[in-house]
Amino acid sequence: MPVITMVFAFVSALLVFVIAAGSVGREAHRLDAVAPRAVYLPDEAVDFVCDRLPQESQARLTPAEVEQLLRFHMQWLHAQGLQPDKVVDRKQGIDDT
Repeated sequence: MPVITMVFAFVSALLVFVIAAGSVGREAHRLDAVAPRAVYLPDEAVDFVCDRLPQESQARLTPAEVEQLLRFHMQWLHAQGLQPDKVVDRKQGIDDT
């Protein structure tokens, strides 16, 4: 194999590695800087809560009532400023390590 071919193969492999490392590094930095979105699926949440309620509470609450309690709780969180108005990518506001 001629030397010039080996040099071009080495340079192109190095170039591909630099581009890939730059892309992965940029995306990792972007994902680290943005807070993850909170996803709330009401049906799954109701099932989750109903499965973990004590037997006494399960006998008194229907799944519809649990759903209503969860909805009231989410509204209370929103009123306290603990739930954002819109689901958007925001910078993380964590100052402590």
